[in-house]
Amino acid sequence: MKIVHISDTHNFHRDLPPLPEGDILIHTGDCTMAGTDHEAIDFLDWFCDQPFRHKIYIAGNHDCCFYRMTGVEGLPKDIHYLCNSGITLEGINFYGIPLFMQDVAMGLYDGMLLSIPAETNVLLTHQSPFLDETLTNRIIEIKPKAALFGHEHGGYGISQMGGTTLSNGAIVDEHYIITNKPNVIII
Repeated sequence: MKIVHISDTHNFHRDLPPLPEGDILIHTGDCTMAGTDHEAIDFLDWFCDQPFRHKIYIAGNHDCCFYRMTGVEGLPKDIHYLCNSGITLEGINFYGIPLFMQDVAMGLYDGMLLSIPAETNVLLTHQSPFLDETLTNRIIEIKPKAALFGHEHGGYGISQMGGTTLSNGAIVDEHYIITNKPNVIII
């Protein structure tokens, strides 16, 4: 399965060149800048039009309009919003955890990380494991095939941790300028 991974598009999704071909498009948060409904709807309109068999997204810290939403009504069946939830597609278990500052402030975020199912094959978080010891330890413990994230604009790229492929798909840099290409991961 060929995964195309992007993150941190911050309203610049329509400025991206055509995405590489793949089976699944994954966006790991910060599709908006200010977190408004209007920004989210514009992103979802664009996301729905992308030519992939499946599309999965989670919310990032900028995407506050998704806070406490467990789903988005009216989306096509090939679009999947994950919020502390998972989906199995073509035999691969995907699990997604958004990053909302309210959850961090209330002390809920670490519990969400500790609740990642052990059978997760592809983990989607907005937070980078390089910035979060609890997340890093959970990845080491459950050993997913891939952990996809963003948030850390300067940390773009693909690396390995044990048997897990780590993908930071941040499209924009620290100055919110598109500088990076989508990451392509084969599972």
